[in-house]
Amino acid sequence: MNEILPFSFQNVKIRTVLINGEPWFVAKDISVVLEIKNNRQFLVDLEEDERGSFKMTTSGGEQELTIVSESGLYALIMRSRKSVAKPFQRWISREVLPEIRKTGSYSLQKTEKLDFEEIQKTLNFGEKVLETLKSKNVFEKIKLDNLVKTQNGISILETLKINFDNLLFLPTELGKFLGISPMEMNQNFKEKGLQIKTDGVWKLTEKGQKFGVDVSETFPQIKWKIEVLFL
Repeated sequence: MNEILPFSFQNVKIRTVLINGEPWFVAKDISVVLEIKNNRQFLVDLEEDERGSFKMTTSGGEQELTIVSESGLYALIMRSRKSVAKPFQRWISREVLPEIRKTGSYSLQKTEKLDFEEIQKTLNFGEKVLETLKSKNVFEKIKLDNLVKTQNGISILETLKINFDNLLFLPTELGKFLGISPMEMNQNFKEKGLQIKTDGVWKLTEKGQKFGVDVSETFPQIKWKIEVLFL
């Protein structure tokens, strides 16, 4: 029987279960943290292999609860506009997941740092992963890098000195990666203080100039660096 691993974030109960050695999270608990009101819709937006169900014994008896995988969890966090999203992601990736993978449970004690041999194994694994991803687009590479980083605390892309600073993307392209519309993407940038609309045209703010470039030729247009997704 799969063991339930309960812990809490800012007094919100988060239930986790290990299935085939991989952590899954109760969707209802995640929706409470991220203040998601339409639970059904946010699950539909996930890939089929990022959501599932699990029978769990609760105070009300045995219930079948919807769960999301680790990659599904990060997809939800990245789409969230709530201020709690970033500290929640940091807490999950730096404390909870490393401890779960190390002991199969969660404790308040800090995890030990990887030794050199473990780091070298991770780097070798990273090189092999990137080799297999040559046919994948930049978004897939970054998604994989984030997953590896949450597990090991090491960025494959940073270690191998690979960056995408010279690549720029339209809100349409970035929105497609996050599963939201271009309109929502632009609103996201506005709320982060990166752009403002003047006379119906989006303009970069001083803060936004670090992440975006005005490439207007025949009509006003802003393209963005990939790092804007991780603010």
